[in-house]
Amino acid sequence: GDEYVARKFPFTSSVSTMQKQIAAQYANGGGDYEEAVHKAMQSALEMEWGQDSTKMLFLVADAPPHNQFVDKTWATAKEARSRGIHIYPVAASGVGDVAEYLMRSMSLITQGRYLFLTDDSGVGNTHKEPSIPCYIVTRLNDLMVRVISSVINGSRIEPEPGRIIRRSGNYNEGVCGEVAAQ
Repeated sequence: GDEYVARKFPFTSSVSTMQKQIAAQYANGGGDYEEAVHKAMQSALEMEWGQDSTKMLFLVADAPPHNQFVDKTWATAKEARSRGIHIYPVAASGVGDVAEYLMRSMSLITQGRYLFLTDDSGVGNTHKEPSIPCYIVTRLNDLMVRVISSVINGSRIEPEPGRIIRRSGNYNEGVCGEVAAQ
């Protein structure tokens, strides 16, 4: 009963066009927990990626693929790797162990980074706490800008202290350990 399974829009240099396209989307339907992750990934791979561009794919999901499509989903991640496309999964809402494992693995093999929402976001349902010893929480848009800027600049960019919503564990510039004295 879904209006569509995957919808794609061509890449554009117009930020306003992209924002309008994204703003017009909404989640509805489904009726089951799993998602058509393999379809979304395949649609992304069908896009016209620039030959010499920095290729980043943000996969936003709150569930794993259907069991019968896990292999197809993994195959799309391997294809992304072969084409130099880095996957940055954004785990949302009730993402479970299978989805987290697959999303982390996809980011790892493509040299991306696993991103996640927390209940601090105020968006959606309850979010699963990630199974990592430490992290910092900022607004999602701040995180995405930092991640994109880090890839373009070639070095990790940390948030400004005033942009940090909260800390979990002893996070210090991307490393879990002792927090440096300020």
